[in-house]
Formats: sequence, structure tokens, C-alpha cells
Amino acid sequence: MSNELLFLVNVLINFLEAFLIVRVLYCSQKQSRKFVFTFLTMNSLLFLIFYFSGNIAISFGVGFGLFAIFRVLRFRTDPLSVRDMSYLFIILALAMVDYALLDNQQYLMLLIAYAFVFGMLLLLEKGWGFKYDETKSVRYEKIDLIKPENRELLIHDLEERTGLKISNVEIEEIDFLQDTADLKIFYKLSE
Repeated sequence: MSNELLFLVNVLINFLEAFLIVRVLYCSQKQSRKFVFTFLTMNSLLFLIFYFSGNIAISFGVGFGLFAIFRVLRFRTDPLSVRDMSYLFIILALAMVDYALLDNQQYLMLLIAYAFVFGMLLLLEKGWGFKYDETKSVRYEKIDLIKPENRELLIHDLEERTGLKISNVEIEEIDFLQDTADLKIFYKLSE
């Protein structure tokens, strides 16, 4: 196989793996798809950087250095959720693993590694064996209901207003000047 054809096959394998993880797993559980572009372009470009740098040790250093830069940028831009940051790391790491295994033409090892990662993500995303709570932050104006003795009334009022089945409430901040409180509500997603 010519070098150009081998390069094309490797690029397509890498993109297909990233696309399947993002499309089948990430997008199936997430309402917003605003990071799909970011995940797929970063994965593809990082794979190309590794491929053309030609040295696995240097490529891994570049990969983790880029991830560190993106981590710093997180504090200067709209915050990513832990889930989104996890997918970003998975997509970046996938490019490194793909390069290392494809460069050595270890296709079976690549298939095993990808199947493991995909299976693990599928298991965790579907919640098989796990119960997850979603969270939302809300500003609440009925300040008298944040007292510990009014907890049940607070939860009932929040359920009425949001239409969610609330399992827990945490008080994050109280503003006595505005008579409001910032709450974090925990709720179950309806099946």
C-alpha cells in the first residue's frame, strides 16, 4: 500500500472512531450539540499533528501540552461541564492512541482498544447499574423556605415550579439584601 493511501486510511479510521463516539454516545445523551465541531476538529487536527511530527514521544508531549492549554482556556471562557471536559479528554487521547497504533500497523490492538473505550462509554452513558442525578442552579426568592425546618415545603415548591422530581437541594449562596438564595437542585431524569 502506498504511503498516501495508508495515510488516507489512517486518517479515516481515526475520524470514524471519533465520529462514532461523538455521534452515538455524546449526542444521544446531550441536548446541546455545541461541542461536536470542537471534538471532531480537535481530534482530527491532533491526529495530523502527531502523524506529521513522526515521533511518538514528542507527539504525546505535544498532545498533553495542548490539553493543558485547553484546560487553562477553560477558566477564561464559558465553563465546560465535567462530562464535556471528559469527552474532550477522550477525543484528544483517542487521537494519540490511534496514531501510536496505526503508525505501527497494529490494527487488531486498535480495534480492541477502541471496543473497550466505546463499551465503557456506552455502559456509563446508558447508566446501566448506576443512578444519576441531574443538577440545575436556580435563584430562589422565597427566602423563608430555605430554613432547615421548611425543607419539605421548599422541595415541594420547587417541584411545582420546575415540574421536576427533586431528590435534593443545596443552598449555595444567600443574599439577604435581595432576599434571594442561589440553590442547586438535584433531580432524576424521567425515563
